[in-house]
Amino acid sequence: MAKKLRYVRHSKKEGAIIGREGLNYAAEKAPAGEYTDVFHGPLYRTAQTALAVVCALGSKAMVHVPVAEIGSDELFATMVNDEFKAAVKSGKTNIEALFVSDHGDELVASWTTDAALGVEMMLNQIPDDGFGIAFGHDPIIPLAARGYGSDVPSLKEMEYIDFILDNGVITIVDPRQ
Repeated sequence: MAKKLRYVRHSKKEGAIIGREGLNYAAEKAPAGEYTDVFHGPLYRTAQTALAVVCALGSKAMVHVPVAEIGSDELFATMVNDEFKAAVKSGKTNIEALFVSDHGDELVASWTTDAALGVEMMLNQIPDDGFGIAFGHDPIIPLAARGYGSDVPSLKEMEYIDFILDNGVITIVDPRQ
């Protein structure tokens, strides 16, 4: 019995939060589905996006407590250093910026493992044949995919990747490719 997790990058932000424009954008771009479970990270903008989507879809899905492994203030304080910011400013995507920043292979590998663990934790809470939706961040979502052997590019706001657990194997489906 397969389980599916649609992992969505949060909506457009205004500073650290999602403003009215971002909430409307989340509602407009809400990925359709009969969701059984809703997940979000500890940062407020992921919860705001989740609520906008749940309301837009009229969903009665179970909304879970924040999942720390999919992005915290502490993680981003370390990840988004001056080199990362300069790389993004020069036109690199978040995942590209991560790999040109001076974090070291060991730290990036640790973040990849943690991101994949967050996906596994969410999938384990979805019932058999269930369909969950999670709201998180870029580059965490592409890092999670890398943890399962899939090299996917950065996501724009409200883009997503599907993680499917079937017979103990997690596969990645990127609808953009």
